[in-house]
Amino acid sequence: MLLLRQSIIAQMGALDMWMWSIQEGIFITFTIKMTLSQWKGSTLTYAIISLRWHGAAGVFLESWKTFKLSWLFSYGPMIASDSKRTSIVPDIPVLLSPFLFLTSFNCVFGTPSYETIISLLLTMSENSIGKALIRRFKNREGTPSASALVQQREKLLPAAMETLFQGFTSCLRPAGRFQGYRLLAADGSDLKSAAYPGDPASYRPGTARQHGWNLWHLNALYDLQNGIYTDVIVQKEREKNEKAALCAMVDRSSVSGSVILLADRGYEACNNLAHLERKGWNYLIRLRVKNRAVAYGLKLSDTAQFDIPVQITLGRQTARQLEQRGLVVPASYYRVPPQMTFDDIEPKSTGFAALSFRIVRIQTENGNTGLLITNLEPKQFPPTALKRLYTMRWGIETSFRSLKYAVGLIHLHAKKPDLVLQEIFASFLIFNFTQASIWTVDTAKNTFKYQCRVNFSDAVFACCAFLR
Repeated sequence: MLLLRQSIIAQMGALDMWMWSIQEGIFITFTIKMTLSQWKGSTLTYAIISLRWHGAAGVFLESWKTFKLSWLFSYGPMIASDSKRTSIVPDIPVLLSPFLFLTSFNCVFGTPSYETIISLLLTMSENSIGKALIRRFKNREGTPSASALVQQREKLLPAAMETLFQGFTSCLRPAGRFQGYRLLAADGSDLKSAAYPGDPASYRPGTARQHGWNLWHLNALYDLQNGIYTDVIVQKEREKNEKAALCAMVDRSSVSGSVILLADRGYEACNNLAHLERKGWNYLIRLRVKNRAVAYGLKLSDTAQFDIPVQITLGRQTARQLEQRGLVVPASYYRVPPQMTFDDIEPKSTGFAALSFRIVRIQTENGNTGLLITNLEPKQFPPTALKRLYTMRWGIETSFRSLKYAVGLIHLHAKKPDLVLQEIFASFLIFNFTQASIWTVDTAKNTFKYQCRVNFSDAVFACCAFLR
């Protein structure tokens, strides 16, 4: 536990840097020094404001006595029908702004500060809001109520915790590799929240014998060798699109070097393959039907095992339409149906796009077969190696279990969509923070008979206790 504590402290630098950074106007952190006749020589430090950013605004020191604020500051939850909070806050003398400037990280007049809100979001886990507040403030006088915390949470921008998660994750430097490759797994998982009919995109009304609920879909890229999530996209149930989410995560990924993406059935769309190849990533994806006779317009062998190199040319037009336009129909031509998304070719375009990959049928120990598609080199990754490699994809499934139960994501405290998203990204951040803390715990130096490893649930508890 001493090694784990030292590792947790080492990770705090990266978390602190992003917790109070200037990022999309979510948090503005600054230090103000001024000489006033009323507060001569005083220093306001770490004044942290949660603001809703509305364009070319900033903090201007017009004089030593007055700030000009061109923010729209929200004294309470922002709602569309509240027209009173659409006016710009006028010039505010410092002496009249104790409500805006928090001069400490403690509770002020029974209202939790924004540092406290972030800390509570990260460490609530399965505790109720009331218990989390009692633990945080040690049940002393002035402990904020659950209602006060919820009202303060509603002042945060919806992207606040997501930006904090992305910023912290980008600071990590994972060292784990598989034969020189970063192994990333793509998959999705559903998450229920309490019924909130005001969000029809995620609400399910239930039945006569069952309460309604809201359903969210978590799309994630997971680093199998290092145990962290590199990216997450959260979608509402009725807007779920795993293929589009994968393309978005691949396109915006900052992961460099050689990468192999592992994915289960449902991710084998041509558009996904095109985005992966454009990014320069390798992939190993399981096809939906294991005994299919045709794939991507090509007839497959009926043998138990095979490894077929495939080169296809994709287009939007039929072969007859190409001939009528005087164009040559390419060999191994595959027409992309009109209803299928393919970003590289416009719907009515006569252009082409080429894809090269292998289709491999493997046989498992129990006699079953499976189809895999990959662009890995056959010499380095023959079918037997592909079969072993694909089994590593299961790591993302177990990570979802740890995320929901060890971190406590399954115990959501909110109903409103923006607040649910806060808790989702807070859980992902704590997951990565804990894994990064575990990296530097050298269990190989122990003197026990058997090799030891850090218990992830205990590590999450230790990290949350430290952050409190």
